[in-house]
Amino acid sequence: MLNEKLIIKIICAVGLFFIAQVGVFWTQLQNLDEKKFMLVAEIDTLIRKRDELNKKIWMQEKEAYRMEEKLQRIDNLVRDRILLAEVRKDLPFIYFITPTYRRPTQKADLIRLAQTLAHVPNLYWIVVEDANDTSPFI
Repeated sequence: MLNEKLIIKIICAVGLFFIAQVGVFWTQLQNLDEKKFMLVAEIDTLIRKRDELNKKIWMQEKEAYRMEEKLQRIDNLVRDRILLAEVRKDLPFIYFITPTYRRPTQKADLIRLAQTLAHVPNLYWIVVEDANDTSPFI
């Protein structure tokens, strides 16, 4: 009799333990679904941030490449100008005086002449208007 009561108590205790374990497992299983949903949302957020950062990196690399190209062009121009200045420093100065007067083609003529004279080294160009009042073009 005592053995039977003890066996029943042990079976009831094991049964209650098993039921408690199933309950704990069930609540953890429900929490896993919530955790999974939160992890998926966090993964999506991180993927979006990664894509934005990759785009930002790409834009900065593109800008760095442009700046390097611009630096190379400027460096070449400066190097050419320095060499040109050294060659031209022994050349004499030329003072070019242009008298002009008001006419319809005055501005166009002076622009063409300026573009031509821009290629002459060590040139100082002086434009003198032969009139009492200066025209608005000069």
